[in-house]
Amino acid sequence: MQSFFFDNAAMLLDLPTLAAITIFIATIIGVLFLSTWVQNREIDSFGWWGLSYLLCAAGFGFFFLRGHVPDVLSIDIANALVILYYGLIWSSVRAFNGKPFRVSWLLAGPIAWLVLCRIPIFYGDINLRVIGAALLAGPYSLGGAYEFWRGGDRRLATRWPAVVFLFIHGVALLARVPFAVISPITAASLVLNHGVLAIIAVELILYSICMSFLLLAMAKERVEVRLRAAALTDPLTGTLNRRGLFQFTQVSLAQAQRTSSSIAFLLIDLDHFKRVNDTFGHQVGDRVLQLLCVEATRMIRGSDILGRMGGEEFGIVLPMSNWEGAEMLAERLRRSFAAAADDVGGRAIGATISIGVSLSSARCNTIECLVRDADRALYEAKAAGRNRVRTAAAMPDTGWTFAGDLAAFAGTASVGPSRPIDRLSNG
Repeated sequence: MQSFFFDNAAMLLDLPTLAAITIFIATIIGVLFLSTWVQNREIDSFGWWGLSYLLCAAGFGFFFLRGHVPDVLSIDIANALVILYYGLIWSSVRAFNGKPFRVSWLLAGPIAWLVLCRIPIFYGDINLRVIGAALLAGPYSLGGAYEFWRGGDRRLATRWPAVVFLFIHGVALLARVPFAVISPITAASLVLNHGVLAIIAVELILYSICMSFLLLAMAKERVEVRLRAAALTDPLTGTLNRRGLFQFTQVSLAQAQRTSSSIAFLLIDLDHFKRVNDTFGHQVGDRVLQLLCVEATRMIRGSDILGRMGGEEFGIVLPMSNWEGAEMLAERLRRSFAAAADDVGGRAIGATISIGVSLSSARCNTIECLVRDADRALYEAKAAGRNRVRTAAAMPDTGWTFAGDLAAFAGTASVGPSRPIDRLSNG
C-alpha cells in the first residue's frame, strides 16, 4: 500500500519539475533576504537567512544531479550543505533573539556528516545515510522552534506560527528515520524514482515559502514594537515618558477597580535641580537624573512602574498598595538617593528629592485625582523645607485641577502641568 502511494505520488508530482521549483524558490528567497539585509544591516539575521537558503538551493541542486556529477558532490557535499542550511536557520534564530552566534555548534552537524561519509558501511547504505542526515538536520529545526518559543520576544504574535512550522518540519525530518527502517530503499540507483522524494520536495517548498513570510513578518513586527516602545520611553533615563506612565496608570486603575484594591502614586521632584545644572553643568544634571532612576528601579517591585513626568519630575505607580507601604517605600527612596547623590563623579553634589504620595480610593479613582493629590502633597514637602515625604492621606480636597497634565496625556497640549504655586519658584 505504501509503495502504491509513493509510486503514484512520484507520477503525479514530476520529480525533476519539483526539484527545479525547490531550487528556484530557495534561490529567490535567499536573494530576497540578502537584498533586505543590504538595505537594513541592523538585522544580521536577514543576511544569515539569505545565506542559508542559497546553501539549501546549492545542496538540493547537487543532490538532484545524482548520477550526473561525482558522488562526492551529490552525496557528501549536497547533504553537508543542506544540514548547514538547517544549522544556519537555528543560529540565525538565536541571533535574532540577541543570543551569541555559536559557530562551533553550527558546523558540528555538517562536519559530523562528512566524518560519517568516510565510513564505508555508512556511505554504502542509502538508508543509513537517510537516517544520519535526518538525525543531524532535525535537531537544528527543533532547536529553532525552541529558541523562538523560549527565548523569543513574547510581544511578537508572529513567533507562534514560526514555532509551529519549525517544530512540524523538525518532526518531518526525524520521521524519515522510522520510514527508512519500515520502507527501506533497496537500491541507490532508484533513489530519484522513489516517490518519497516527491513528498519531501513538496514539504520543503511549502516550508520554505511559509517560513520566509513568517521571518519577514516577525522582523517587521519587531521594528513596529520597538517604535511603539520608543514613543513611550524617555531617551535619557530609559524609563517610561509621561504618556507611557499615564497609560500604565490607567490600566492599573482599571485593574484596581476590578479587584477592589488600591494603587499608590509617588510624585518625585529633584530639589533645587536648576541650581545643580547651573553650578555643575547639564551633563552632571543628566547623571543625577539617571542616578535617581537607578535607585528607584532598585527599590520598586517588578509590578511597579517608574516614569519621567518631565524635566526633573518623576512618577512611580504602585499597584496593590496602601498608605503605609507607599510612604515607607518613598522614605527609603529619599534616603537612598540622598546617600547616592551626595557625591556624583567625584563632585559633592548633595542632591535630594521631595516626594508626594497619593492613593486611589472610591473618591480618587482617576489619573487626574491621583496626580492632583500627589502634587498637593509634594508642594507640602517643598514648603516644609524639601528633602521630605508627604502623603495626601490627611489633606483636605481643595478642588485643584491638573488640566495641563491631562491635556498633554490626551495629546491636546504641549505645555506643562498647571499648578497653583510654581514649586516655590526654584524647585
